[in-house]
Amino acid sequence: MCLVLRWMRQFNLGRKRILDTHLAAVLNIAGVRRLLASNPADFAVFGVLETVVP
Repeated sequence: MCLVLRWMRQFNLGRKRILDTHLAAVLNIAGVRRLLASNPADFAVFGVLETVVP
């Protein structure tokens, strides 16, 4: 199963979180560990990205 679907089920996320979940999964697979985000709470649930607020 792809990481996006696994996280959607694991964290019980709805359809409004699909894009955030997809972005976090792609960045995680690519080895990215830090993300500049205006709303770090959107990515905190995954626990794989350190978010930096501008």
